[in-house]
Amino acid sequence: GAAAEAGYQVAVQKDPAFTLTDGFVIEFVARPETTGGGRVLQLGRAVEVNAVAGGAMKIEFRALRVDELGNRVDAGKAILNTEPGALPPNRWSRVMISYDRDRLRAFVEGIQVGELEESALVAPLEGAMVVGGGRRVWEGAIDTLVVSAVAVSDVVALPEGAAFSAETPAEITFWPGGGLDRSVHREPVEVAVEFDDGARVPIRIGLYGNVE
Repeated sequence: GAAAEAGYQVAVQKDPAFTLTDGFVIEFVARPETTGGGRVLQLGRAVEVNAVAGGAMKIEFRALRVDELGNRVDAGKAILNTEPGALPPNRWSRVMISYDRDRLRAFVEGIQVGELEESALVAPLEGAMVVGGGRRVWEGAIDTLVVSAVAVSDVVALPEGAAFSAETPAEITFWPGGGLDRSVHREPVEVAVEFDDGARVPIRIGLYGNVE
């Protein structure tokens, strides 16, 4: 019974957990009624997910960069346009959008449909989360929406006299929830810590993030 331009709003900008500065993951299932465009989701003034004519998606966020004085300054928008046909009409599709200050990526049904190299900070939300609505109405429905913020922890150093073995990968990438990023790691990762006394401790990280 709502007007066509109505949207569902949540005042997430008041929740400190919605600090997307270092990245985010947005997951939902979508069922477009057409291949037309319109706003699917907006997170304040910071992040937008839009459907584009032809069944594509346009994902963008307001970028901040640090200047030589250490101040965060507006750097415009980072924009990712997916392949046409990414969102087929009249069926439910699982969508995941991830940004980790290395790449902005979009997946539909587990298949990557777009990627943009980017390292900027994400601007503060400064507004509510809005699903649908707006002047350009998207004809479709979304469900099971989950928004996760990337949290950066302090660097933890190995104790003195310990070091990773030479064959240890320089970087191990995880998905939200703890599993390995399958686009980077196709199989479990093997690492080892070696000590000055000759001891060696092997560590195996499984595809689902289990450590042995």
